[in-house]
Amino acid sequence: MEALNRALALKKGFSSSPLPAERGEISPCIFLIHHSAARKATEIISDYIVQRGQVDIYLDLSAPLDISAPDKPFLQIFTEGLEWSSHIMILSPPDSFPQQALFLECMQNFPLPVSLLMLKDHASVPAVPHLEILGGIKSLNEYLMRISPENNTIIFNNPDYDGLLAHTAPRHPLDAYLNWRN
Repeated sequence: MEALNRALALKKGFSSSPLPAERGEISPCIFLIHHSAARKATEIISDYIVQRGQVDIYLDLSAPLDISAPDKPFLQIFTEGLEWSSHIMILSPPDSFPQQALFLECMQNFPLPVSLLMLKDHASVPAVPHLEILGGIKSLNEYLMRISPENNTIIFNNPDYDGLLAHTAPRHPLDAYLNWRN
């Protein structure tokens, strides 16, 4: 199965593999919600999830998103993302948790599983009910293995392998954005 960004596929009106409604089934899709300050990290992490995790994502970068001040474009993207996704992942840059706390509190009532991926050098956060906290590359890999129907292996360092790379792999593509041990 080739993973895709469903937001782009919908905008183009077509995709190389059918969307869930067209397949008559629900396949995993992570709705990536990010702070506009974390745009570059979000792009790199989304590429890793699609290419190596083999999981669809919903990521719309057409408008800057600011969780702390949701505007009309944010709400439209948010509504569409929920419609096309099976999971929600919030990418949290360092020192952003206080602004996200109210948003995370609201997320507790969503029917979809919600996770918080803490970007590099993020301070620890208090436990939030119904929220899975991913502290870095290791926990992101474990999360992807759990939800992906295609992935059940992590490889340490094989350039020919297209799947998940171990958090200890040298020159991991996420080293600049996520802590490796967590």
